[in-house]
Amino acid sequence: MPNANTKKTDSKQQAEEIASEAIENVKNTVQDTLEVGFGTVKNKSDQAENMIKERPLLSVGCAFIAGWAISKLIK
Repeated sequence: MPNANTKKTDSKQQAEEIASEAIENVKNTVQDTLEVGFGTVKNKSDQAENMIKERPLLSVGCAFIAGWAISKLIK
Protein backbone atom coordinates (compact mmCIF):
# COMPACT_ATOMS: atom_id res chain seq x y z
CA MET A 1 0.00 0.00 0.00
CA PRO A 2 2.79 2.52 0.58
CA ASN A 3 3.42 2.38 -3.16
CA ALA A 4 -0.13 3.63 -3.90
CA ASN A 5 0.31 6.52 -1.45
CA THR A 6 3.60 7.43 -3.07
CA LYS A 7 1.95 7.53 -6.51
CA LYS A 8 -0.82 9.77 -5.14
CA THR A 9 1.73 12.09 -3.56
CA ASP A 10 3.76 12.22 -6.78
CA SER A 11 0.65 12.96 -8.83
CA LYS A 12 -0.37 15.66 -6.40
CA GLN A 13 3.08 17.25 -6.55
CA GLN A 14 3.08 17.13 -10.35
CA ALA A 15 -0.38 18.74 -10.46
CA GLU A 16 0.77 21.48 -8.06
CA GLU A 17 3.86 22.13 -10.19
CA ILE A 18 1.82 22.32 -13.39
CA ALA A 19 -0.71 24.65 -11.75
CA SER A 20 2.08 26.80 -10.35
CA GLU A 21 3.73 27.08 -13.76
CA ALA A 22 0.41 27.95 -15.40
CA ILE A 23 -0.27 30.65 -12.82
CA GLU A 24 3.22 32.08 -13.32
CA ASN A 25 2.72 32.14 -17.10
CA VAL A 26 -0.61 33.93 -16.75
CA LYS A 27 0.94 36.39 -14.31
CA ASN A 28 3.77 37.19 -16.72
CA THR A 29 1.37 37.56 -19.65
CA VAL A 30 -0.83 39.94 -17.69
CA GLN A 31 2.16 42.00 -16.57
CA ASP A 32 3.44 42.27 -20.14
CA THR A 33 0.00 43.26 -21.42
CA LEU A 34 -0.37 45.89 -18.71
CA GLU A 35 3.03 47.36 -19.50
CA VAL A 36 2.13 47.61 -23.19
CA GLY A 37 -1.24 49.15 -22.27
CA PHE A 38 0.34 51.71 -19.97
CA GLY A 39 2.81 52.62 -22.70
CA THR A 40 0.00 53.10 -25.19
CA VAL A 41 -1.99 55.26 -22.77
CA LYS A 42 1.09 57.38 -22.03
CA ASN A 43 1.77 57.80 -25.76
CA LYS A 44 -1.81 58.84 -26.52
CA SER A 45 -1.83 61.19 -23.55
CA ASP A 46 1.33 62.86 -24.81
CA GLN A 47 -0.18 63.17 -28.28
CA ALA A 48 -3.33 64.79 -26.87
CA GLU A 49 -1.22 67.18 -24.80
CA ASN A 50 0.80 68.20 -27.85
CA MET A 51 -2.36 68.75 -29.89
CA ILE A 52 -3.82 70.95 -27.15
CA LYS A 53 -0.61 72.98 -27.06
CA GLU A 54 -0.56 73.33 -30.85
CA ARG A 55 -4.25 74.27 -31.20
CA PRO A 56 -5.58 75.69 -27.94
CA LEU A 57 -8.63 77.43 -29.48
CA LEU A 58 -9.74 74.26 -31.22
CA SER A 59 -9.36 72.37 -27.94
CA VAL A 60 -11.45 74.91 -26.02
CA GLY A 61 -14.08 74.85 -28.77
CA CYS A 62 -14.27 71.05 -28.70
CA ALA A 63 -14.57 71.06 -24.92
CA PHE A 64 -17.35 73.66 -25.10
CA ILE A 65 -19.30 71.70 -27.73
CA ALA A 66 -18.86 68.45 -25.82
CA GLY A 67 -20.12 70.09 -22.62
CA TRP A 68 -23.07 71.62 -24.44
CA ALA A 69 -23.99 68.29 -26.06
CA ILE A 70 -23.79 66.43 -22.76
CA SER A 71 -25.95 69.05 -21.04
CA LYS A 72 -28.57 68.65 -23.77
CA LEU A 73 -28.53 64.89 -23.39
CA ILE A 74 -28.94 65.12 -19.60
CA LYS A 75 -31.96 67.44 -19.78
